[in-house]
Amino acid sequence: DPDSRPRASNMQERLEQAEAEKVEVGRPLEVLGLARNSLGESGASHLSEVLGYNRSLQTLNLAYNHIPPSGITALADSLHHNNTLTELDVRGNMGGDK
Repeated sequence: DPDSRPRASNMQERLEQAEAEKVEVGRPLEVLGLARNSLGESGASHLSEVLGYNRSLQTLNLAYNHIPPSGITALADSLHHNNTLTELDVRGNMGGDK
């Protein structure tokens, strides 16, 4: 039962949980929620690298993660190489917008 699983508290745990759920149902990851995880510039940079070659993710929530303008720019630049992501939530970021 998916609702009985413990909630992940940080980015790495959420990514691992998402990957595990993907394997369980046997299909690619399409939705990933990482809101309020304090990803910062480093997390945005790692995600932008992945987004450049990911071909399954359609929705990504990165709201309220203390991502500065440079991190938002890196994410936006990665979308030039990604034609599957249709929804990206970055509200509450931009270097301390609370």
